[in-house]
Amino acid sequence: MSDDERRQALIGLLDDPHPAVQKVANAALERLDAASSFQHLMTALKSSEKSEQVRAIYGIGKIPGDESLKVLVQALRHPIEDVAAAAARVLSEMRDPRLVKPLVEGLASYSSVVQTAVLETLGQLRDRRAVAPISQLIDGLDDEGRERAVQALGRIGDAAAESVLIGQLASDNPRIRAAAAMAIGNLAPADG
Repeated sequence: MSDDERRQALIGLLDDPHPAVQKVANAALERLDAASSFQHLMTALKSSEKSEQVRAIYGIGKIPGDESLKVLVQALRHPIEDVAAAAARVLSEMRDPRLVKPLVEGLASYSSVVQTAVLETLGQLRDRRAVAPISQLIDGLDDEGRERAVQALGRIGDAAAESVLIGQLASDNPRIRAAAAMAIGNLAPADG
């Protein structure tokens, strides 16, 4: 049976007299459409046009599931920086705790634009597992990256970041000093 035939069979159930059947048929149609859309978007991601690839990334981000998540994490290493940064922005909207591990594993190897976006994503995830990798990387970042790293540590709020944040108070950049001051104010209360 082709996808079109499956679709037509399911569409017929949308008028079923039982609401439960209508609901299940609608959900099945959505899954069928998502699978079809996913394949189309994967083709677009392989396009030679950067704008087409970026649109594909945003489209993939709207399709739920592990396969979409996997593609977006892989796209962080895309050779076109705009595509990789788009993947990082889409991932930040997902707020899935499973993202922490793959994001911190690649953090040091991303370009500065992608690092900045990934740092923002890690801050939004607010997961303590990101504190050590961000802390180890912070001094090697450019000013924008350091500011995002400080903000991420502040959002996470783990007291383990305290010494790193205090060190950033001495930065030559007033934006980094301000972000560090705010982040320190967001830390969990110190014991004792």
